Amino acid sequence: MGSLLRRVVPGLLGLVLVLAWPGCGDSGEDAPPTDAPPPAGGIPANLRTIRVGDDGFSPGALQVPIGTQVFWQWTGKEEHQISGTFKSEEGDVAVESPRMKGAGSFSYEFKTNGLFEYHCAVHGEAVSGRVIIK
Repeated sequence: MGSLLRRVVPGLLGLVLVLAWPGCGDSGEDAPPTDAPPPAGGIPANLRTIRVGDDGFSPGALQVPIGTQVFWQWTGKEEHQISGTFKSEEGDVAVESPRMKGAGSFSYEFKTNGLFEYHCAVHGEAVSGRVIIK
């Protein structure tokens, strides 16, 4: 019995490690930008990335701490452009991305608390989102 355990246990441990190891190489639509810098304030890039697709922004609202760099990742076939005003205690700041379609990304670092309400400059207010910075 001891000999059998010595042969079976290492194999089982290897199987458990293979099954428990996180998958890699996922290139799904919700993947963060590959050029994303290290997490700001401990927030992984995928939790501070907004997908810009032909069906709108996902998520439509995001809350992040002060000092966070937020990414918008284009995934759709149609052209889109982020356009809005970051309203904070220090004043209003216009934020606008270039017009893009397909693959591409845009980022903005929110250095103070406030609210960034934005829309797609191509499709209007019907396609909108917000970032809350606290």
